[in-house]
Amino acid sequence: MTIFEIKPLILDNKTNEFKIDLTYPSVRYNYDPYIIGIYAVNEQSEMRPDVASQSVYGVATFWDLLLKFNAISNPFSLCKEDRLMVPALDDMRDNLAPSGEKNVLAATIRGQYLDVSKKAKQDPKLAKLELKRREAQKKKAENIGVASASNLPPNIAEEGDREIIIKGGKVQFGPNVSRGKAECEVPLSKSEFLAKLIKNRINGQ
Repeated sequence: MTIFEIKPLILDNKTNEFKIDLTYPSVRYNYDPYIIGIYAVNEQSEMRPDVASQSVYGVATFWDLLLKFNAISNPFSLCKEDRLMVPALDDMRDNLAPSGEKNVLAATIRGQYLDVSKKAKQDPKLAKLELKRREAQKKKAENIGVASASNLPPNIAEEGDREIIIKGGKVQFGPNVSRGKAECEVPLSKSEFLAKLIKNRINGQ
């Protein structure tokens, strides 16, 4: 088994195919492997890690572990006179990450929550609250008496309401936020307001 075969498989929900996760670590060191020797790269093993593996392990198939331990990702970067630390094979096998086959089930479970094509189910209680909110907004738009579309207290204005409006030369205070609009007096102009104020003073009111 090579370190490439240890990479986990991830289910692609779009293509429904399993793909290899190349970013997954192949080796997780639980302890430092024992160093059994130092190998000097020569003309025969230059850019040939399989030749180096054959020289130190007796077989050419462990070149990937040899490069992994020496933090070499490009096998063609091996140059003559480079020095490679040779770890014990048993120690390297002990530090291999779990096989990718064991991660297939976990990836499939994760895929259920990463599927963007699935729609979330709305809570029935939240749906009722949303319906009430829309009905309140509709009543407000139709000028039907409603306490508050957003369940606000009487002293808090709704979003978009204006507290002062100048209409026909007259200043109207709180036409939107007043709950008892029908009981309010007709808005006064500035001259009417001053005349009424002077009359009240003369009458001692």
